[in-house]
Amino acid sequence: MAKDILFRNSKIFKMSNYHRYNALVGDFFSADSMLIANGYFHGANQLVSDLEKKPANTLVYPIIFLYRHYLEIALKSILYKYEKLGHKINDNIIVRHNILKLYEEVNTITQEKYPDRPLPEEIYIFIKEFNDFDATSQTFRYSTNKQGELWINNHDTIGLDTLKLYMEKYEPYFYGLHCELIEETRRK
Repeated sequence: MAKDILFRNSKIFKMSNYHRYNALVGDFFSADSMLIANGYFHGANQLVSDLEKKPANTLVYPIIFLYRHYLEIALKSILYKYEKLGHKINDNIIVRHNILKLYEEVNTITQEKYPDRPLPEEIYIFIKEFNDFDATSQTFRYSTNKQGELWINNHDTIGLDTLKLYMEKYEPYFYGLHCELIEETRRK
């Protein structure tokens, strides 16, 4: 089936009669991975906001996965923009899911490019802590690894409102850097 008519004849992806439930995909809306990343970010924020109506224990995994996936795609999006501007990106890092290594690559290039505007150290600490719990993007995606072992062997409590506050605090740094790089590629 041709990609340009993929959804036209679909029963499950057909256009809704209600405008607010229709979403554009493809072309412009898929061309920039930061748009996709922001969808994960806002989806997670919405789920946290819905916790007054729904139990946190059923939403904790999707929320953390969405936030983590936002970080991964946002960092990769920034690296792709740097690559368009002529910076060499480590291919081993870009194809993996390790957000700490992705962040370190972004931070290294950012320090070289904008030495007077370094990313705050607290973002590194946040990314490192997130990565320590989920270095492969699997911990909050599946309950077990490929060997059938639990990713999390004991239990604890996670304050999802606190995680949301951190995400909302650091998201403008990634989005702002991404937008600045878009402008620079347009001027190039």
